[in-house]
Amino acid sequence: MAAVGLALGEAALAHRSGEFVRVLDLLLPVRAQIHRIGGSHAQRDLFAQLLIDAAVKAEKWDVARDLLLERLASRPGNVWGRNELSRVEAGRQRGLT
Repeated sequence: MAAVGLALGEAALAHRSGEFVRVLDLLLPVRAQIHRIGGSHAQRDLFAQLLIDAAVKAEKWDVARDLLLERLASRPGNVWGRNELSRVEAGRQRGLT
């Protein structure tokens, strides 16, 4: 649990500092273990959103897309996820040209 908590704290600070690739490096390996810190689903979901936001801001379109598709598979009506997926698809299209 300490390793997960440390990664979450460092990721939050990295995101605040604009180090979005570092956020990905910190959160991707522990994201399946975030439940170990306890808290509500909403509190833990903030870290999922932080991870997606970092992928978008780092223009890691494929990572962002995969995370959003995973989110939407479990929450098909998630408006934020659908809006972010549209944003990611637009970013992917810009990156391909």
